[in-house]
Amino acid sequence: MKILLVEDNTNLAGSIIDWMSMNSVTMDYAFDGQSAINLASHNNYDLIILDINLPDLDGFDVCKSLRQQHNRTPIIFLTARDSIEDIEMGFESGAHDYLIKPFQIRELYARAKSLAKRYENQLSTINIGDLSVDFVEETATRKGTPLKLNNHCWKLLSLLAKKHPQIVSKSELEAELWGESPPQTDSLKTTIYQLRKVVDKPFDHPVIKTVPRRGLSIET
Repeated sequence: MKILLVEDNTNLAGSIIDWMSMNSVTMDYAFDGQSAINLASHNNYDLIILDINLPDLDGFDVCKSLRQQHNRTPIIFLTARDSIEDIEMGFESGAHDYLIKPFQIRELYARAKSLAKRYENQLSTINIGDLSVDFVEETATRKGTPLKLNNHCWKLLSLLAKKHPQIVSKSELEAELWGESPPQTDSLKTTIYQLRKVVDKPFDHPVIKTVPRRGLSIET
């Protein structure tokens, strides 16, 4: 599980990062709202833990901004603001959960793990333009035409679809295919070529886009 923590209290942030890291969670950290938006726009996370009182943008604005960018990453507000008005505003801005400080880190971890898993399991079919990806049947179609994908191509396409419209980095693509031991060859380039041959070549416009120095994305 990979989490973005947005928290301006550096001591608290350090405690959360240390505890989560000991429980096999990869953590990125942002001190303020704009940094959080930048990280969430250029990286892929299973979950975002977001404070409300930040030095620049408040957490509500950060959450709204991400939703306006079509970023569907689950968000938990972690805050001392405990009024019912704040809680309502948190959910209205697009959050999935709301945890009030002080809190137990074990509870935060349990909520984070449950929410990330629940969100992942909710993904059954994603439609992006004329491309449809079915995660239950592990099949894909474009303009109603079935796409014949080998195992590696399916893994790449499903990852790109889940992360759409975000950009997926080379390291994330390699991790999806080979875990922590990517081959020392151009195997990724070969797989991307094979994927494009099936998903893009037979149709009138490509949907798999290369973003220089950043990775791949699906665009309609």
